[in-house]
Amino acid sequence: AYARALAGDRDGARRAAENPVVAEIAHVDDQFAWQLAQVLAHAGHHDAAMTWLHRAAERGFAAARFVNQFDEMLAPLRRHADWNDLLAFMERRASEIAIASGFND
Repeated sequence: AYARALAGDRDGARRAAENPVVAEIAHVDDQFAWQLAQVLAHAGHHDAAMTWLHRAAERGFAAARFVNQFDEMLAPLRRHADWNDLLAFMERRASEIAIASGFND
């Protein structure tokens, strides 16, 4: 999927992302869901990318500052209407995870 997205093959990246095995893994793995969001964002499928990034955050990928400032694969999403809401959600998830794990000091 990455290779297709980086090569500018929008449809190929989307097909790879929609593969049932890929989707199944991304549904349970926060890192995989984040990577899928990167692929889709780079390929221009911004709404789908936002969905996967939100799922990644739900599962524990809560690096709001990283995705907002440093993840260039997600840069196209920073203009998305729901971007700031997603960042706020990620920040809340980070706090919840810190509290639950005892690392909130």
